[in-house]
Amino acid sequence: MPGVRWRKVLRDLRDYRARTALVVASIAVGVFAVGTIVGSQALLDRSLSDGFQASRSASATFYTATAFDRELVDVVADLPGVAEAEGRRSVIVRLLSGDASRELQLTALPDFRRQSIDLVLAQEGQFPPRRGELLLERSALRLVDVAVGDEVTIRIPGGDERRLDVTGIGHSPGAPPAFYFGRLIGYVTFETLVDLGWDDSYDELRILVADESLDRAGVREIADSVRQRIERSGTAITFALVPQPRQHPAREVLDAVFVVLAGIGFLSLFVAGFFVANTISVILAQQVRQIGLMKAVGARNHQVAGMYLGTVGAYAALALAVAIPLAASAPMGWLDSRRTC
Repeated sequence: MPGVRWRKVLRDLRDYRARTALVVASIAVGVFAVGTIVGSQALLDRSLSDGFQASRSASATFYTATAFDRELVDVVADLPGVAEAEGRRSVIVRLLSGDASRELQLTALPDFRRQSIDLVLAQEGQFPPRRGELLLERSALRLVDVAVGDEVTIRIPGGDERRLDVTGIGHSPGAPPAFYFGRLIGYVTFETLVDLGWDDSYDELRILVADESLDRAGVREIADSVRQRIERSGTAITFALVPQPRQHPAREVLDAVFVVLAGIGFLSLFVAGFFVANTISVILAQQVRQIGLMKAVGARNHQVAGMYLGTVGAYAALALAVAIPLAASAPMGWLDSRRTC
C-alpha cells in the first residue's frame, strides 16, 4: 500500500508539472534568500572581526584643533592604563580625475614600517610610500579610475595644484570606505605633507589601552585622563572618539541591514507557504472523486492526508535540492566581490 500511495504522489507531481515548478521555485527562492543572508552575515562578521583585530584598532582617538609634537605623544604613552600612543596628521585636498574631482583625505604616519595602532596594510605595489608618493586606500578604486603607477593631480587649499605618484594600494580595516562617505583616503609621508605646504606636527592622537578586556566604560575612564593631560598641555581637542572595543565600526549598521534583509527572506518563505497551501487546496478540489473512491475501498483519513502531505514534502525536497547548494556558494561569491570595500 505505501508503494501505491507514493506512486500517486509522483503521478500528481508529473500531472501538475506547471504547479509543481511554480511551488518548487517559490520555496527555493525563499530558502535561497534566507540561506544567502544568514551565510553572508556569518562570513562577513568573521571577515570583519579577523581583519579588524589584526589591525590593532585604536581604543580611543583624539582630534585636536591645535597641533602638537612628538613630546606629547610620549607623555601620553606613559600614562597609567595606556599601552601605546601614536600621532598622525590628516589634511583634506581634492583629487582631480578628468573633469571631476573628489575629496581626498591625506594622512601622514610617522613611520609606516613601525606602525602600532590602526595598521595600514600593504595590498598592491610599493610599500611604504616614499616622498612624493601616494598610497591609496583600496576602497578609493571604486570611485576613481586610478591604478598603481599613475600620476595624479591634487588641488590643495588655496587653489595650487601638485602631482603625486600612486605607487601602492593599501587597506585600513577600520577606515570608512570611500563609497560610503564619498571621501577618498590616501597615505603619505610627513616629508610629502611638508612639500605640499603643511608642517610636520600632529593633529590626531590614537591610543591603545593596556587592558584589552576593558569594556567601553572602562576605556572611557582612561580616555578622560588622556583628554585632561592633552588639554593641560595647551592643546585644544575638537572631539574624541571611543568606539565599542573589539567591534568593527560598521558592525551595528550591518547588523541592522541584515535584520531587514532576513525579514524579507523569511517573508518570501511565508508567501511560499501560502502558495503551497493554495496549490494543495486546488489539487484536493480537483480530486474529490479520487478521494471518494479511495475512501470507498477502505482508505483511512490519515492515509489520504499522508499522500497529500507527501506531495508537500516532495515540493520541499525538490526546492531544497536546488536552493541549498546555491545558498551555500552565494555568500563566498558575494564576499569575494566586496574585497575592494
